[in-house]
Amino acid sequence: MTSAQITELRRIAERMRNVLESANSPRLANFPREKCNIACRLLARYVLEHTKIGPCAEVYGKRPDGKVGGHVWLQIGDVILDITADQFGQQPVIVARESAWHESLRKAESDDTLCDFGWRNRIIEADGDEAIYSYVVSEMTRIQ
Repeated sequence: MTSAQITELRRIAERMRNVLESANSPRLANFPREKCNIACRLLARYVLEHTKIGPCAEVYGKRPDGKVGGHVWLQIGDVILDITADQFGQQPVIVARESAWHESLRKAESDDTLCDFGWRNRIIEADGDEAIYSYVVSEMTRIQ
């Protein structure tokens, strides 16, 4: 991935984070706490629809201390995109090739099917999040 693509992903991730923080939706209440899954899927869909960067993988990591819970982030090639890591005391937006914190999470799953547009649409629709995604696209376009 080129440095220009990483810069573009950082710009998108920061804007997406701002949009989700200001969204007035019960699904995003207390953002970013426990919102990594929906944030990851919204970000993946936006990146795949509005850039030529991809494919994307949704990565799920388990806490190394064995406590219940985990975290979901997006991986595009060798780049980590995470817009909800601050719920664990990390930076609010991480776009990086390396992250010691993400490496510390034991990768439990990696779902490469996020590169399939039809699958992603079904997930967004099944969760009832199409309205949220429409809002995100509208706001992302407005603040470009």
